[in-house]
Amino acid sequence: MHNGYVHGSNGVCHNHKNSSHNTHGKDKSSTAARFTWRANDDVFHKKVNGTSEISDASYEEDSSNSGSDDGSGGSIGSINDVARACKKVQLERARSIPADIGVSREIRLFSFGSVHGSWFRRRKLILHLDIRNTILVADSVTDVTVEEALNSFLTGIVWGSEVKGEWKWHSNIPTLKSPTPGLVTYYKYLERKLVKNTADRAMLRLQTGDFTRTPLGKIFRKHFEIHLARLSWQHDWETSRDKVLTMDGRDGRPYHYILPSVYKLLHHLVATKRDFAIIIRTYGRDANNVLSSLHYGLRGHHPAFRSPLYIPVDKTPGTIKRSGNSFELKTFATKREQEIHQLLTHERDIYRLMCASKGISGYVDDFLAWQDNNYNHTSGKPIWIDPSDHRHHHIFFDDNFRADDEDSILDVRMFRKENPGKAESLSHAELVDLEEVCLVQADLLESIADEDYFIKTVQKCEENYARMVMGGEL
Repeated sequence: MHNGYVHGSNGVCHNHKNSSHNTHGKDKSSTAARFTWRANDDVFHKKVNGTSEISDASYEEDSSNSGSDDGSGGSIGSINDVARACKKVQLERARSIPADIGVSREIRLFSFGSVHGSWFRRRKLILHLDIRNTILVADSVTDVTVEEALNSFLTGIVWGSEVKGEWKWHSNIPTLKSPTPGLVTYYKYLERKLVKNTADRAMLRLQTGDFTRTPLGKIFRKHFEIHLARLSWQHDWETSRDKVLTMDGRDGRPYHYILPSVYKLLHHLVATKRDFAIIIRTYGRDANNVLSSLHYGLRGHHPAFRSPLYIPVDKTPGTIKRSGNSFELKTFATKREQEIHQLLTHERDIYRLMCASKGISGYVDDFLAWQDNNYNHTSGKPIWIDPSDHRHHHIFFDDNFRADDEDSILDVRMFRKENPGKAESLSHAELVDLEEVCLVQADLLESIADEDYFIKTVQKCEENYARMVMGGEL
């Protein structure tokens, strides 16, 4: 149980896992035809070529003045030398693109720049983060322990099939994606067998909560133990502090509430002077507690992240309700949750609001709308993308996003050039193209094991986004 917070029953435990494919591991070739859409009325083109021109000289100056990452002071073979050499090559590649293909040099320089280059940092990051199994393991409003939550998550990333009435494992290695066609996750297998109505989900929780202690699940016990140990709170206990930053396990020990990898991401974004906003997105009732815990931890109270970050945190989450393709977003006055601060119903207005977000905020999405539509992805949590807006990069992390599945949790809505005021849900084929660009199936085990997980994944998404912009695919 999460000390210091109100506990209750959530009832939201939908955790489908299935396979999807990623197409952004490789560079895609660029042709002149792909650049022709980038006309002078492009929003970002106007921004760059109007008041904020980027010259080759300033780019080269930035490259030559970049600091050494290894403190070597620019000695031969240092990281600093390598970085300058890479930037020089990128600049030469940008200049080599013919001028008649409709892309300004300024945009070409921006697109080819390193993720850590000054021009890339012009683009504002808006990071949408799910809560359970994305930035934490066990939430603070259900009676599920850290051990039970971790066990349950494992059932959604281990794969097999039923053979002659018996379950057979394909492998003993957990993976987000199906290792071969025709397999299902053990969670999905149990769900089909046990869940006939909402009340049956209590039985499903019991079946998955002790997974690695069962004869069938014991082959995954080492994965459970390794990651549980990583979650363990390794600091001297301070009651007033740790009741906000930890969760109690079934064994009575404290465990991290919000993952250290989330704190490291925030410190990294501030240290690299990025323009960014974090938007917590959840179907549950844990948003208030997450926002309050982050606010407290970021003020220098987290023993692993002592430097205070005075990022504004709105501790009063808003709501996003939907009926079909109609939406209603509400924000509320601070400390007066019944007093509506803003009410928006137009998709373009909601998009603008999220682009203008500052610091950390949150929204409770409409679970009933998703449930009432058989968990179809077109009724899930909405994320809006405008391909003509290259000043903002939206990335949504959610463990239940799967590009190929009907019951994926995200409804990705694109503003088309022919009708910029109205957004449309994307098809599965279009979703696949945006995986690891704007959409990420969050990998809980990696984010527990590697504190740089979110930093690396955001960087990968930015690289893929720049590649798509350069190729005229966005």
